[in-house]
Amino acid sequence: MTIGKDLFKFTEEGIFEKAVNLYGVYELVSREGDVLYIGVGNIRDALLTHLPSGSDPIIGASYFSYEVTENIDEAEKRQKALLDDYLKKYGELPRFNRKIRKRRS
Repeated sequence: MTIGKDLFKFTEEGIFEKAVNLYGVYELVSREGDVLYIGVGNIRDALLTHLPSGSDPIIGASYFSYEVTENIDEAEKRQKALLDDYLKKYGELPRFNRKIRKRRS
């Protein structure tokens, strides 16, 4: 399950080369192709926080994909739809979304 057609290397260089500075949803994917996290926000800024040296690292992420939305509200709606679809398909949320959703509940 990848939201974008392309997967990009999840490195600082990859983020600056491929990620846009716009609102949207993004996925962080393991080397094996497993979705680890579905996030929302300013795509470039948010991805940078998830690098190993960032403030909210996602350990094991090797690739990212993204989808641009018109605004943050649309991005949040799209994230919810993607998380709901993932939950229906796999019976649980992506690994790094589980702890976040528990905190919000």
